[in-house]
Amino acid sequence: MSKISMKEILTETFKDDILWRQIHNLNLEEHLFPESLLKELHLEDTYYTAKAATILGLPDNNAQPIRNNLAENRKNVREYVQATRTQKQWTFDYKSLFRMHMYFILNLKGKMSPKEISHYLGNEVEEIVTERMSRSRNNVINEKRELSGPDKSSRYDERLERIENQLIYQSRLNNLLTLQREYEEANRKVTDWELLMELVNYQLEIAEMKRRELRSEKKQLQLFKESFKKFNEINENNRPSLLKVIFSKNTAHTFDHEETFAEVAAASEVNLDGESPSQELTDINQEIEELKQKKKSIENEKESLTRNKKLKKEAYENFKKQLDFFEKKLNTTSFVEESLNSKMSDSVTIEYKEER
Repeated sequence: MSKISMKEILTETFKDDILWRQIHNLNLEEHLFPESLLKELHLEDTYYTAKAATILGLPDNNAQPIRNNLAENRKNVREYVQATRTQKQWTFDYKSLFRMHMYFILNLKGKMSPKEISHYLGNEVEEIVTERMSRSRNNVINEKRELSGPDKSSRYDERLERIENQLIYQSRLNNLLTLQREYEEANRKVTDWELLMELVNYQLEIAEMKRRELRSEKKQLQLFKESFKKFNEINENNRPSLLKVIFSKNTAHTFDHEETFAEVAAASEVNLDGESPSQELTDINQEIEELKQKKKSIENEKESLTRNKKLKKEAYENFKKQLDFFEKKLNTTSFVEESLNSKMSDSVTIEYKEER
């Protein structure tokens, strides 16, 4: 929360204002700071006529009373309010809008006619027919004389400018902290992405290793079966018959070991490919496919996350440079130092990492 509120800046700005004094003279000060006005009024914002009517809480949000009171024949009011004319619209800053607000307090709550208020705002106070305005005549003249002193006016302008700069600085400091938090959040998302990618790669590696083990176990079992089958076949071929014993000197059948092993291995591969995979192997294959899809989806997010982190970092650094420059313009007042200490004490230090 800012150390100087909008209510305080308005009080400091208008405490010597003619209409401000009259509002207090008539005990209407309770209407000066409605919540709706303080919520919508900001130092650097501007407001068109329709928005001004809403903020001022005019009946039915009708902007016509504003236009009527800023018409050509209301010169005193126009010069006092100091709104800006743009084509068919009036534009208000926080000062001109609050002056308009005080005008309507006297008009609507104080039941003062536009002519009476206009007399207050003229260069010379004229005789007012109403007894209430007659009693206030001398006070208004004295107030104008006090405000006309060059030294007091100069000090007043300097004080007002200093307060405005302080409020601007606090507003920009809040913006800087918002940009810092946005950059930290973007940086956190990139870090989370990296950790998630490492996890998925690890899970994929484990699943593929498990599949290789299952296939290896199955291949070894099939190789053992084919080997047993082949050796049994060889034994059958080498078993001597009675005639072979009688008529042959050597009944043993010779065979090429390497050729036999190659036949066994080839047969085991054929049988392995021809068999339906086990349920465990099916589950592993499905898990691997799901992990590959997940990895692909995560990879698609990398570019946008990295770009967002870069943009947030640039926005933060550029705004910080602007704020540093503005701080130097304020000559690093005690207020600036106090604001920095209070605002930045709870913030997290940003560590800049190389973009991947």
